[in-house]
Amino acid sequence: MTPTPTATATATATATATATPTSTATPFPTSTPTPTPTGTPRTTPTPRSEPTPRTRPTPPPRPLISIR
Repeated sequence: MTPTPTATATATATATATATPTSTATPFPTSTPTPTPTGTPRTTPTPRSEPTPRTRPTPPPRPLISIR
């Protein structure tokens, strides 16, 4: 009789998989937005020149009519 070889193979496989996300979503913007002014900026109004009062032309002197 020929002796039969006995082979004992013990295989231990441990697989640990940790999934890391490639991109993390930030809920807030990284840069603070500059606040836009609401409404139009106030500009100093140009001083209005007062309208010159219209003067009536002086009528020519009437000749005095004497009633007799």
